[in-house]
Amino acid sequence: MEQVNLNEGSYAFVLAQVALLNCEVAGMQAENQHRMNCGLAIAYGSDEFAGVRQQYEGLIGSNEILQMARG
Repeated sequence: MEQVNLNEGSYAFVLAQVALLNCEVAGMQAENQHRMNCGLAIAYGSDEFAGVRQQYEGLIGSNEILQMARG
């Protein structure tokens, strides 16, 4: 695996985006759990979780991080 060195600004950007992604997923998981506790169907399935991943792929996917390191 190639070692990647990011400058401070790029590193902070990646960490911030990862934090946002985690918050979004945690909110979706919490909503699903709440709905299950109430006897309702879940609000978010695998397609919605995959959509979140795809949303962030263009910002912090492996190709983008490599471009940050090279540029």
